[in-house]
Amino acid sequence: MLTSAAGRSTFVNRPTFHRGANMDELRVEMLGVAVGYWLSKALFCAAKAGVADQLISGPAKIEAVAAAAGVDAENLYRVMRALASVGIFEETEPGVVALTPKAEYLRADHPQSMKHFTLMVGDDLYEAWCDMDHAVRTGESAVHKRFGRDFFAEIPAICGRRGCSTTRWRRSTAARPSSCSAPSTSSLSPPSSMSGAATAPR
Repeated sequence: MLTSAAGRSTFVNRPTFHRGANMDELRVEMLGVAVGYWLSKALFCAAKAGVADQLISGPAKIEAVAAAAGVDAENLYRVMRALASVGIFEETEPGVVALTPKAEYLRADHPQSMKHFTLMVGDDLYEAWCDMDHAVRTGESAVHKRFGRDFFAEIPAICGRRGCSTTRWRRSTAARPSSCSAPSTSSLSPPSSMSGAATAPR
C-alpha cells in the first residue's frame, strides 16, 4: 500500500516489473511507455463515471459510488486501484475512496476542470491516435480519416457530444493555432504538453 502525505493509504504499490537478468532500468522505463495508455484509459473511465463529482462531499464506499454511476463495483475498484498507484484518488479505509489533489481536477465544477478534456482525449481523440500508423504510412490526416474533417473543425461536434462548450474546452487547454489548418507531419510525435496542434495526431 502507498501512504499519502496525510498518512492515509492508497490502494496499491506502483506497478513494477520483474527485474531479471535482462531487465535493466531503461527497459523498465520502456515498458512503462509501452503500457502508458492503460492509465490514460483508466482516467477516462473514472471521468466518465463521474467519480470525482460523487466524492466532493467526502469519502464514499466504492459500492455506493459504482451504484450511483451505474457501473460494476468490482471493476471500478480495479480502475481506482490503478489510478491510486499514481496519486489519483486514494482509499482512506478498506473499500472507501476519496479525492486527492490530482483527482480534484476531474470535478466538473473545478475552475480548472480537466473532466471534459479527459473525456475527449480518452474517447474521441483516442480513436484518431489509433490511426497514427495510417498517418505515418500514407501522409494522410488520422483525424480526417476518423471524422471526415480536421481536428479544430471537429471541436464543436466533440464538445456537443461531451456536453461542454467550446469556450470551456479552450480554457482547459493551452494556447493553440488561430487557424484550423492541419498541422504538419512533423507534429506526429507524442506531445510533451497539451498545447497547440500536439493535441491530435495531425
